[in-house]
This record gives sequence, C-alpha cells and structure tokens, in this order.
Amino acid sequence: MMIDSDHSTFGGSSANQWRHCAGSIQLNKQMGNINTESEWSKEGTEAHKVAEMMLLGWTPPTSTDPDMVRHAKSYVAGIENYKDMIDATWVQAETKYISKRYEDVGGTIDALMASFRSRVLVIVDFKYGEGITVSPVENDQELFYTGLALESLSEQFPEIDFSNWSVYLVIHQPRGIDAGWRQWVTTGKYVHDDLRRRYSYVEDIKQGKIDLVPGRHCRWCDAKAVCPAFYKEFLAPLIEAKPVPQLPQIEIYNLYKNKDLISNYLKVIEEYIKSRCAAFGSFESFMLGQGKGQTSWLNPVQVEAKYPQDKYPSFYKTSLKTPKQIIDLHKELKEEFQGQYKQVTYPKLVSNTEKPEHYIDLSD
Repeated sequence: MMIDSDHSTFGGSSANQWRHCAGSIQLNKQMGNINTESEWSKEGTEAHKVAEMMLLGWTPPTSTDPDMVRHAKSYVAGIENYKDMIDATWVQAETKYISKRYEDVGGTIDALMASFRSRVLVIVDFKYGEGITVSPVENDQELFYTGLALESLSEQFPEIDFSNWSVYLVIHQPRGIDAGWRQWVTTGKYVHDDLRRRYSYVEDIKQGKIDLVPGRHCRWCDAKAVCPAFYKEFLAPLIEAKPVPQLPQIEIYNLYKNKDLISNYLKVIEEYIKSRCAAFGSFESFMLGQGKGQTSWLNPVQVEAKYPQDKYPSFYKTSLKTPKQIIDLHKELKEEFQGQYKQVTYPKLVSNTEKPEHYIDLSD
C-alpha cells in the first residue's frame, strides 16, 4: 500500500533511534514540529529529486547544479548495471510504503529491483551527504525499508516464497572519502525476521513503553535539547565551570572526543528556539530575523556561455563558482551580475531588548 505523506511516526530515517530508545518517539511529539532541515538536508532532498527525474528518463532543469547532475548520472548508471546483473523484471523508483499492520509505520525506497526468475531483490539507498560514510551492513534504515517492500510483495504475490530470495542492500554515496557503491547480501528470511522484531518495538511503544535510553542513536534525535537521559549521560559528566587548564587531562580528552555531539546538541537548541519564535513571535528574549545564505545563478548555462572557462579561469573551480565567490574576486562585476543570481535567506535568531533576569553577557 502506498502512502501520501513523506513522513511516518515510525519512519526509516529514524529506525535506529526508535529501535534503541522507545521514549524518543513520545519526547519528539512533545517537542512539536521543529524544522531542523539544514542546507545539507535540502541539498540531499534536491539531489534525490534530480536522481529520480533522470531515472525516469527526464532531463533536469538547466539551472540544476552540474555536479548534482553528474552524480545523478552515476546513480542511474549503477541502477542500470544492477538491473542487467539480476535480469530485473520489477523496477520501482521513489516508492512509498506503509506497513500492513500499522498506518503510522512507513517509508520511501529510492530504488527497488526484483527478478522473479533469479529470485533476487535489490534495494538501493541514495546518500548524497559527503560527511559520514554509510555502510549497508545491518543498516537499520535499509533493513526496515526492505522488510516493508517484501511484506508488500508477499501480499501481491502470495504464491511466491520470498524467504529464500537473495536480498542486496545497496548504498550509493557519490561524494565523501569513501565515495561509490557498497552492498551487503542477506536473505528474505533474515529481512522478514528483522521486520518482526521491529514490529515488536513498535507495539511496545504503542503500549506505553517510553524509556529514554541514551546512546549513539542520540546523534540524530531532535529531542536532545529537552532529554534528561541525554543530559545525564553525555553532558553532565563533561561540562564543568572551570577554565580548560584546570580540567584533568581525561576531561579535556572526553570533551574533545565528544565535540561533534556537543555541537549537534547546541544546534538542536537553536532550532528549538527558532520553532518557538516562529510559533509565538519571540522566545526567551530571542526573535527571528533574516540572515543571508549562499548565492546561486538563475541560469548558469547562460553565464558559462558568456564567460567560458578558457577565457575566465578564475570563475571556475571544478565547476562554475557561486556569484559571491566571483564578485569577491572581481568586485567590478557586481553591477554587471545584477539580476542574474539570487540569494538564499534563512531565519536567524536575534536578541531583543529584554534580557532574562539572570542573563550573563560573555561576548565582551
């Protein structure tokens, strides 16, 4: 069964989180809708749209980032290779599934290929991020998606036993240190058993199990800013009101080792304040202003034609630079470029004149 919405209470992107921490579901609901979508998330969403478009044989708009198009081409080429390898007879792109048991359990599969002759199922997840290398081995998100897919296929083809099928969990991550294609092979039975275990977690949560269990899965949880278990486990042992030279070496080591976790925690606090400002106009002496982000060309093809790389090498890196990067080098072109680019704006927190009673200004 298909679903209309892109998000489910029990979704694939948070599968690792709710599997390990039952209380995170309820805590996130209490937090309300906090828009934590970063520029990187938006970029990933756009890359998926371009990849889907090209996989369906369409041409993306000329304004699309050339690097994004190039990576989408490699994604499509890889899909075609897998289709040929398994002699695929069933192919789907960007397909949304919902559980047969629970309406709020679902997710979207980037690409699915099945061969009823070879008894092989391939699930591909397109990861556009260039930061953390994602492994397909025992990957919570892909196992969850694959389980939903097999559940749906089993209902459509009840005469087929999918338990003895070979199942390929594939990740295509075109950018980053370990860029490329990675796969892990398991069986339909393993995937089916894994989905049954996940359903038991869902049922426990629906029956009132709301334990907060801190761990590595906290990294992507939006409720960190208000989670007592996260604070007790990760922050309370680390943060002391002492100058760094007075801290024991082991505490300095632990603080530095967990710098990404602490930084992510502060980002979640910022998004929490932004969401409250958006809802109530202001929150804790903050209000939303408008910041300026990256600039982008309205029609990069026209710009490349007017300023070819062989005549204007400073305008290019691996591809055409952003308007701001070029104007920083050639300020005399600022007026000439007017009307040819746009600037992204984003909500920015600014302090209003009213400070909290115990406010401490450390900026001086």
